[in-house]
Amino acid sequence: VSRHPAANNILRIIRLDKGVAADAVRHVLARLTERHAILRTRLFTEGGRKLQSMVSVEALQPSLREFEMPAVELPGFLSDERDRAFDLSSAPLWRSSLVRTEEGDWLCLVFHHAVTDERSAEIFLAEFETLINAVLQGREALLTDVGWTFADFALHQTTDVDTILRSRRQKQILEQLPGMAEELARVSRSGRNLESAFQLVAADTPAPLGDELRLSARRN
Repeated sequence: VSRHPAANNILRIIRLDKGVAADAVRHVLARLTERHAILRTRLFTEGGRKLQSMVSVEALQPSLREFEMPAVELPGFLSDERDRAFDLSSAPLWRSSLVRTEEGDWLCLVFHHAVTDERSAEIFLAEFETLINAVLQGREALLTDVGWTFADFALHQTTDVDTILRSRRQKQILEQLPGMAEELARVSRSGRNLESAFQLVAADTPAPLGDELRLSARRN
């Protein structure tokens, strides 16, 4: 059984104030794209390996298509948008449309599952609402700290030893343990991700440094 190429698409719609300026919506989408690196991610294959990369903020500005249509045509439009496949090698892996009808204005958002899930979509919608209200009211919006980001996750999965040792405290710990940096590099090259590599090395490290190294791996 073959899957539809758009089977992993997630559709979300937001009802907007009628007549909302498209530039205001674009501004908010740009803020969110800058804030969340996952929204600038693409997937590609190189040398037989499946890879992902993040496009810079400067190189990617989200597009917003604008449509006017009778309200009766909106369900069909949303269905077509949801079923339109993405080119996974080209960021962004989400798209937006501003649809104006006689019954109101709507923001149509379609995400590929590679860059969002149900919880992430909820966060996006909540942050969009906070930002668009602030823009329309002419005030600065305060968003909570992102915390654990996709960029952190990508770093967490790396097998590049220089990047692994970039954490200052981890490097300080390893400098107190002769030979452990080389051991970490060896474990990492075996294909383990960053956390499992640190956990394996920490298992052979006496307390209290071993305990701190394990906690550091979980936070990194």
